Amino acid sequence: MNAHIRGGGTGGVSRRDLLALGAAALPAGLLFGSRAGAQDFTQTPLPPEAARSDPLHPFWDKLPAEFPLRDGLIYFNTGGLGIPPLAVLQRLQDVALEVATNGETLRDKYFEPARAAVARLVEAEPAEIALTRNATEAMNLVARGLGLRRGDEVILTTHEHPGGAVPWVALAQDLGVELRLFDPSFDPGRDAEAIWSLATRRTRAVAISHLLCTVGYVMPVREICAEARRRGLWTVVDGAQAAGCLPLRLHDLGPDAYVASGHKWLLGPEETGFLYVRREALAQVTPRFAGAYSDRLDGYSLEERRLHYRDDASKFEYGTRSAAQVAGLAAALEWIDALGLDLVQARSTALARRLHAGLAALPGIEVLTPAAPAVAAPLVTFRVTRRPNTQVADWLRSELGMRVRPVGERGLDAVRVSTHLVNRVADVDWLIEAARVLA
Repeated sequence: MNAHIRGGGTGGVSRRDLLALGAAALPAGLLFGSRAGAQDFTQTPLPPEAARSDPLHPFWDKLPAEFPLRDGLIYFNTGGLGIPPLAVLQRLQDVALEVATNGETLRDKYFEPARAAVARLVEAEPAEIALTRNATEAMNLVARGLGLRRGDEVILTTHEHPGGAVPWVALAQDLGVELRLFDPSFDPGRDAEAIWSLATRRTRAVAISHLLCTVGYVMPVREICAEARRRGLWTVVDGAQAAGCLPLRLHDLGPDAYVASGHKWLLGPEETGFLYVRREALAQVTPRFAGAYSDRLDGYSLEERRLHYRDDASKFEYGTRSAAQVAGLAAALEWIDALGLDLVQARSTALARRLHAGLAALPGIEVLTPAAPAVAAPLVTFRVTRRPNTQVADWLRSELGMRVRPVGERGLDAVRVSTHLVNRVADVDWLIEAARVLA
């Protein structure tokens, strides 16, 4: 294989070079050296003072070298699948090798530090965090665990990602739960009030996205959660797009449950995510999948047909799990924290605003993402008015090596661009010029 990835040196790092990392210290027959001790990101470039106040400082343009980007690829799809830094991938390898050579799952060693890292990220208690395989699994755990019955109602927006909406559609088909759909106006004040026009005496829950995957609009979640609490309704927030690019203070935000993936803006490996359930609400969600690790100490007896679930969110973490994936998520959070989460968010958002402004100035281009900073994030959705979105996405990829996401939901016929640390200012400017040509 001759494909190369961009990495530490100016000439790129070949796949052969990547596989050889740590090889000098290997026992015979092993591919990777094990360095699964304490995480060390001292080699991660840290922003100088000037870059801390300037998200477009040249320092930030150097960071794509920390990712395994293939030569010729300009990656604008972090909102779909984030690319883990090379240091995080190395951590993943190290722990996988440690597990294999020890013949132990090492669950206790790696799950609790990862749970604590997620709790710090969202400013919650570790007992309120379950480590899941993705946001969709977490959403299913809540949807199936609330004990909803035929005729109960759940309010969703019409812009939900299938990963967050399908669990509720399945519940409607299986149990007869009614789904009531709310079409956002992209005006926070109006949306915080208008959603309640759908509520009836049979409404039991509101399940909405924090950041809409379609157009990058930030929903007024705090206001909606506060009103839902006043009405005695459950709130479940899909944070798959928000975790890593919006500040998350979940006790202040106020949802009963919050779900997110680790493989998007948090730059963790696939099959990582988390479920937050407010401590006071934990007893209201019953696990619908159970196994070893679901029960509390001395809470299970086959002979006595007894099962008492754990009292914290770890009751949802049944069965053998990959310590390597979980350690990879913790490593990604630590890597971002070394740079400064607020600086990472500022950089990503600054690139998106530059793109938004450049596209909005072009005739024949319609930008669908709101311009107001308070309701925007590092997602920009636009359409070329005279071309179908699939043609736009295919041309950008085949001609310029740009990976964007077509947005066909709600008939938007648009493309979505995600900006993150894998992007340079020049990448954004090149996309603006490409859009001008297409239009």
